[in-house]
Amino acid sequence: MSVALLNRYLVKRSHLRILIDMAISMESATVSSAAGLTVGSVVYAKYGEASVAGFQAVPDLLLKYQSELGLSPTDLAVLLNVLMHWWYPEKKPFPRSTTIAKRMGVTPRTVQRSLQQLEELGLLVREKDPRGPTYLDPAPLVEKLGALAKKDADYQIRRRRRDGEEELGPNQHPLG
Repeated sequence: MSVALLNRYLVKRSHLRILIDMAISMESATVSSAAGLTVGSVVYAKYGEASVAGFQAVPDLLLKYQSELGLSPTDLAVLLNVLMHWWYPEKKPFPRSTTIAKRMGVTPRTVQRSLQQLEELGLLVREKDPRGPTYLDPAPLVEKLGALAKKDADYQIRRRRRDGEEELGPNQHPLG
């Protein structure tokens, strides 16, 4: 078997292993949604009992490019608090400024100013529901992060490996 053929096989096998791991993780997450995280889940393995209280997935790009996105430390903390309430892609979050302020140890006005700044930066859109709450749509943030991904070196490497365009060395992981 040639080295190139062996590499292609290993890449496909690694991708299959990742898919299996993801399925196991998703199964653990499904099982754990009703009863807390299972001891066998990846998140639990990393964070232990703290993960049972809840966790959120945040793209690395948000942290890597926070300055380029124009985010102050306060804006980033407020944005992370907003995203904490974004449980389902189709349901926009609607956290209260007072709740975020209490968590952060700042005034509600500080949170309101930060939310306004996040709107002006084009990262969130406020949508008033006639029935009551004001929703915060993170779609613009997702779009900007997608654009940043295209120029990110780590993304480029992982995308090429994911798509099988780059052969792996013997000690390389397919996703970086």
